[in-house]
Amino acid sequence: MEELYIQQFGKERIVLVSGWSEEDARVEDISTGLVYAINWDLFFKCHKKLGVFKCNVDGYLGSNLSVG
Repeated sequence: MEELYIQQFGKERIVLVSGWSEEDARVEDISTGLVYAINWDLFFKCHKKLGVFKCNVDGYLGSNLSVG
């Protein structure tokens, strides 16, 4: 599973790590589709992992997504 991160420089964007090597990460911008490589040290300085969205599901009025 790909992991999502928030870019913390320039415009705040959501990116995913779609590939990697020992030296670099292959990163894709979710909104634009831009793909680029970035050194791991710089990546971890400029990105933070997107955490789990916490919400009150009791107030949710949409479709039942648990039925598969």
